[in-house]
Amino acid sequence: MRISLLIFIMYSFNFVAQVDSLLCIKEVLESEKEMYAEAKNDKTIFLNYRSSAIDWENNLAESEVKLYKNKTDVHFFSKEGIIYKGENEMFLVLPAQQLIVAEETSEEMKKTKTNDELIKLRERFLLSSELVYCKITDSAKGIKEVKLRVSEELEGIVEIEEMIYVFNTKLKKMISTTVTYSNDYKIKEMTITYLKYNNTSNYSFKKPNKYVLSGNKKKLSKYQNFE
Repeated sequence: MRISLLIFIMYSFNFVAQVDSLLCIKEVLESEKEMYAEAKNDKTIFLNYRSSAIDWENNLAESEVKLYKNKTDVHFFSKEGIIYKGENEMFLVLPAQQLIVAEETSEEMKKTKTNDELIKLRERFLLSSELVYCKITDSAKGIKEVKLRVSEELEGIVEIEEMIYVFNTKLKKMISTTVTYSNDYKIKEMTITYLKYNNTSNYSFKKPNKYVLSGNKKKLSKYQNFE
């Protein structure tokens, strides 16, 4: 009788832990949903974030990114590079290297998984992870922190070991994500801090070549020394 009771108690604790884990991961997914949202109708999504990367020698590299996207276009701005992507072409500008790379948008790129498919893949990945902890760090503001560890089944397949998510439970907004990588990856840790998000931006797009080339197909004056 005592053994049966012990088994029942252990099963109950395990069941409660699984439910708590599921709820915490669902909160993470809900909070980061807008980051993966598709632009609707003629609206433009704006995302501003800061990235901090630490390598295995503990060198820190920081960058701020501004990203605009609609159904067919993406503009990406950082000090390291600028991307102008349209439906049929893309230009990559690398200021430090004084280099411009032009490419046609391939059929393969056009067939890249949709946001809905990516969200489903990400959901399966997170739900397969082990919950390390799930805690409120600021009850007044509704700030929660969740730490996940990649499942044993995926060790050696993905180069991620652990993930920490900090988000606002009241606003359902992600504040930051920190990813710790395995030893064979070039980066030890990466933190993304979200600064601003807007899904109704008035930003407008032109054809990508208009940002790099003049009417006679020559490089704009600011890019004259670029290859």
